[in-house]
Amino acid sequence: MRTYPIPFNEEARLRAVFDVPGLTAENEALFDTICEATRRLLDCPIAHISVVEADTQWYKSVVGYPLGPMPKDTGFCSHTIMSDAPLVVPDLSKDPRFARHPMVAEGGPEARYYCGVR
Repeated sequence: MRTYPIPFNEEARLRAVFDVPGLTAENEALFDTICEATRRLLDCPIAHISVVEADTQWYKSVVGYPLGPMPKDTGFCSHTIMSDAPLVVPDLSKDPRFARHPMVAEGGPEARYYCGVR
């Protein structure tokens, strides 16, 4: 059962993702620098750049916490791509979409704040 929303323009969005030249899972210093600068600017422990494909989400860069590829239905980013506006969630544990997420729930890193842009 799908537990995430699908954008009305999903086919075009996926074509755009796959049309980005050189977009591979190999980590590159430039993206790590962007994530580290974002982490410092926002004074947060984790920053990442993720790529949302049809059924999965993977990370071009992550700083602050080890993350690997995951099913699309377990990512916050599936909700971020639904709008051109940033998605800001001040407390993930109080948002019904994310309260039981492994990154939010007790026993995980207990993430609280999320901000994402598409």
